[in-house]
Amino acid sequence: MKLSVLNRYQRYYTKSAYLGTDAIFRNFFGLDPNHVVPLSVAHGVDFGHSFYPYDIKSPEPIHWSCNEETHREALAYKPSLLLPHPWIMSVAKKELPVGSGTLIVGPPPGPVNDERLYRLVEKLLDGDCSILVKARGAYQASFRFWEERGIKPVTAGAPDGHFYARLAQLLCQHRRIVSGTFSSALIFAASVERQVELLRGFVHRSLEARAYETEVNWASSRARGVVATFAGGDQAAIRRVSRQLLGADLEFDESTKLAELYRLIEKLKGPFWMDPDVASPSPWIRRALAALFQKPGLTNAGIGAYINRLRRRELAIMTVDEVDVWLTGKTPSNFDLQPVVTGRQDAAAGFAAEGYA
Repeated sequence: MKLSVLNRYQRYYTKSAYLGTDAIFRNFFGLDPNHVVPLSVAHGVDFGHSFYPYDIKSPEPIHWSCNEETHREALAYKPSLLLPHPWIMSVAKKELPVGSGTLIVGPPPGPVNDERLYRLVEKLLDGDCSILVKARGAYQASFRFWEERGIKPVTAGAPDGHFYARLAQLLCQHRRIVSGTFSSALIFAASVERQVELLRGFVHRSLEARAYETEVNWASSRARGVVATFAGGDQAAIRRVSRQLLGADLEFDESTKLAELYRLIEKLKGPFWMDPDVASPSPWIRRALAALFQKPGLTNAGIGAYINRLRRRELAIMTVDEVDVWLTGKTPSNFDLQPVVTGRQDAAAGFAAEGYA
């Protein structure tokens, strides 16, 4: 496929654009701002926690793999380009500050989540402490919650083209990063030599896809090993694992790697990756429905996904002690996923009953 033809489909490549990944790619390789980037890439970090390379089942026809293991697995689905994670590219060749104080990585904003986290961390904190609040929902209420308790709230903002740059600035301003969930921020922070701490015993709620467990593999031995390394607290081991996951030490020639991308593009038979396991509806119907709903991910969704979307039944509320599930396995005491019967409004109403929505 010619590059000029593929360029027409850039607007459908939402995984490529998420968090400004496509812009990071173009800047790193010195490409034109309109150059197509037809690459699916894991949002956050793929640490082996999915049944397949994370976010690979999206319309982009080529996958951006960040380490050799993911690269090998990705080739079973689509062509793969092995490159350092966008985070590594975004901080490459930048002088980073030493940092001071503690940054807590916050859960999805909400009074129950905030109160539970505060009770867990209040005895561990020093005077120089901030919390990273996700810019999700009515997160300003979380800002007020933490300010009232003497902890400075900060946010990396919306997931736009400058998200990684803002996140890097926040993480690197601190020496110590603490989290009660296995957040990608811990991996990013460890890769740039911050001290990271993974806390035990934190239970939180979040709004997730109803099909969450068809993608996330709680029994993954690879993911369990990664989380166990972080829970162990050995900073050298944590940094080593983080850099391996992110491909921080991959060696490559930029012009050669770009030429490899163009060869992969030339061999493409179409502008989208179409999941061979989805038999119905047909590929052309899936593309039409994805355009109708303005959800490019539906190009690889089966008939059940369309029914759930039409009936507004694609969401669920998850209650989870994430670290405990990874380390000891899923049980009724550390995990619950309750489908939302009539869609997003009911889910929002449930969170509104807690005080934020």
